Amino acid sequence: MTGEVRFEPGLYQGTAAYYDRFRLPYPDAMISDLVRRTTPSGSGRLLDLASGTGQFAFPLRGWFAEV
Repeated sequence: MTGEVRFEPGLYQGTAAYYDRFRLPYPDAMISDLVRRTTPSGSGRLLDLASGTGQFAFPLRGWFAEV
């Protein structure tokens, strides 16, 4: 075995809809705690990188001017 991990190019092709449909949402308490700790002003931008189907960004969109 070499030190390099390789995946087939189409390994996850077609799975996004299932991820979006069946992944449990983040708990409301977690979102509330994050907002409390970060105190967003409502006028900033939220950049959510590599977050799948936006299950973290969508609940936070009300606290930002732009997502």
